[in-house]
Amino acid sequence: MAVSLATIPLLVGLMGPEKYGIWMLIVSAGNTAMLLDVGMSGTTMHFVSRALALRSKDHKNSELEQTMLLLLLLTGIIALSIVCLFVAMTSALASFFFDKEHMGLDIFIALKWIGAYVALLFSHNFFVGVIQGYDDFKTVNIIKFFFMLFSNLGLLSLASKNAPLSQMAIWISIVAGLTLLSYIIKTFYVLKPENLIKPSFNKSIVREVLTYCGNTWLGFSGNILFGQMDKIVLGWVCDPKIVGIYAAIVGISTYINSIATVGLQPLITKMSELSAKMIENMQSIQKKFEESLMFNALLIFFLGLASFPILALLLEGVMKIDIDDPTKPLLAFKLAIVIYCVNSLYVPGFYTLMAFKETKHLGIIQLLAALTSLGLIYLLSAQYGLLGGIIANIGFIISWSLNSLASHRIYNNPFWWVKKIIPFLSVFLVFSVVQMAADLSFFYHILLSFFGILGTFLLLAKTYPTIVQQAKNRFRP
Repeated sequence: MAVSLATIPLLVGLMGPEKYGIWMLIVSAGNTAMLLDVGMSGTTMHFVSRALALRSKDHKNSELEQTMLLLLLLTGIIALSIVCLFVAMTSALASFFFDKEHMGLDIFIALKWIGAYVALLFSHNFFVGVIQGYDDFKTVNIIKFFFMLFSNLGLLSLASKNAPLSQMAIWISIVAGLTLLSYIIKTFYVLKPENLIKPSFNKSIVREVLTYCGNTWLGFSGNILFGQMDKIVLGWVCDPKIVGIYAAIVGISTYINSIATVGLQPLITKMSELSAKMIENMQSIQKKFEESLMFNALLIFFLGLASFPILALLLEGVMKIDIDDPTKPLLAFKLAIVIYCVNSLYVPGFYTLMAFKETKHLGIIQLLAALTSLGLIYLLSAQYGLLGGIIANIGFIISWSLNSLASHRIYNNPFWWVKKIIPFLSVFLVFSVVQMAADLSFFYHILLSFFGILGTFLLLAKTYPTIVQQAKNRFRP
C-alpha cells in the first residue's frame, strides 16, 4: 500500500495530469469487470476458517474440500469470462469509455491487456482466501507488497520513457501472473495432503456457498462500482486533466480506507470463529467489536491529520500541479482526506456483518451509497468541477449504518457505536476544519496536526488504555 501511495504522485508528475487521466480511465474500464467478483477472497476465507473451527476427528474436512472445489470452479469460470469479454468487445468498450479524440490503436491494445490483468487479479482472490482462512495474513501481505512494488516500479520506469499505455498494461499483467503463481505455491504449502481438493459435492453446502457468494457480491459491488465508475462518470462531464487530478487525489485519499481495511483483516476470521457459537461467545464478540471500532478510529484519524502538512508539497513539488489552479486542487485534496477518513468509520461494521453472514443488508447499503455518490458526482462536477466531484464522495457516509446494524445485533442498540466515536470524531473535525479554512504555513500545519494526533491519543488512552497498548504491539517490529 505504501508503495502505491508513493507511486501515484510520481506517476502524475511523469505522465502529466491529462495522460494519467486517460491511463486511469483504461484501468477503470478494466476494473469494472470486477463487478463479476463474488467477494471470492472474503467468501473463501469465511468458509475455510469456519470449516477449520468446526473440524473434528469424525467429520474431518469434507466441508472444506467441497467448499474449495466449488469456489475454485467459480473463480475459473469468471476469470475466463472476463478475458473473453475484453477480447470480443474491445471496440465497444473503447467507444463507451473514450471519445473519438482519444481513441487509437494504443488504447485498443491496452484494453485487451487490462482484461487479462483483471482476470489474473480476480484469480488471486480464491488463493488469498484459502491462505487467510488458515490465519496467515502475513504471507498474503508480503506477496501483495512485492506485487505492488514490482508493478509500480515498472510503471514508473515506463512513464519516465514516455512509453505507450499498452506497454504499461502488458507490464502489470505479467507481474499479476507471477503473483498468481506465488499464491498457488503458498496455497499448496498450507494445505496438508488430506486437505487437497477432491471432487465431492453436497447440495446443502453448494446452496449455502452460492447464497453467501451472492450476498457478498452485493456487499462488494457497491465499492467496486464506485471505485471505478466515479472516474468514468467524471470523464463524461469534465476533461481528462480534471479526471487525472481527481484520480490522483482520490487514489491517495482512498488508501486511508485501504489501510483501515488491512488493519482490521483479522476481525472477520475471529468473528467467524466466535459466531459459530454466538450465544456462548457474546461477551467476547462485544469486546472484539468495541476494540476494532476504537482501533479503526485511532488509525484513520492519525493518518488523516498526519497527511495535511504534505498535501501542498505532493501537488506542486511531485505532481507538478499548480495549487493556485482555478480548479482549487489543494482545497479539493484537503476535503478528500477529511471525507475518506469520516467514511472509513464503517469498516468494523462491514467486517462484523460479513462474519455474521448478514451480507444482504450490507450489500444493499453499500450499493445505495455508491449510487448516491455517483449521482452526486454527475450533478456536482458538472457545476463545480473538481471540487464538486470530491464533495460528492460524502455519499458513502450512508455506510455508517453498517455500524448501526452491527451494534443492534451485538448490543441491541443501533446507536451504541455513535456514543463511543463522537469524542474522537469531534477532535479530528475541529483540527481538520482549521487546516482547511486557514491559509497556514508548513510549520503551523505540522503544529496543528501534532496537537490533533496528541489529543486523539490522550482521549483514547484515558478511555481505552488496553487498546492503545494493542495498537503499539500491532505495529511493533
